[in-house]
Amino acid sequence: MRPVLVTKVEKPAPGGTGPRVVIDRLELDSDQRSSPHFSVHTELGVKLQVSLDRGAEIEDRDVLVSEDGYAVSVVAAEEDLLIIQPGENAQDWAAICYQLGNLHRPLRVAGNEILTPRDAQAEAFLIKLGATFRRESRPFTGRKLGAVARHHHHGHQDGGH
Repeated sequence: MRPVLVTKVEKPAPGGTGPRVVIDRLELDSDQRSSPHFSVHTELGVKLQVSLDRGAEIEDRDVLVSEDGYAVSVVAAEEDLLIIQPGENAQDWAAICYQLGNLHRPLRVAGNEILTPRDAQAEAFLIKLGATFRRESRPFTGRKLGAVARHHHHGHQDGGH
């Protein structure tokens, strides 16, 4: 059976998923949601070939739509994260976000928390900085800050940092 070609993402209407009837569901992690091209099977076993416009990003609760109208609801998968709570001090927020960015760490802001994927390097950095954080498994969602591209490249020999 040929995969269903998905070429469009629809954002949910406030309070729902929108005017489309959605009969299938798809759980995606943050790497999958930020990729415009991938193949995956839905919960009902339908194979999707996702091919979105360059720069398109899928968010939790979005609906992927094929050219023939097949609609799949996206759910953000739980991931191992570090949840950082810088408090009220703007300088603490700035220092943590700047340093995580300097380490090329993806981050999101959700309420009064900064989220980043869990790994030993990030944990060691946060301990050294004296930041308050915890480990938690939850969807990596929230507001992105700046241009948080997964494939950021620049020459370090040209003084890029």
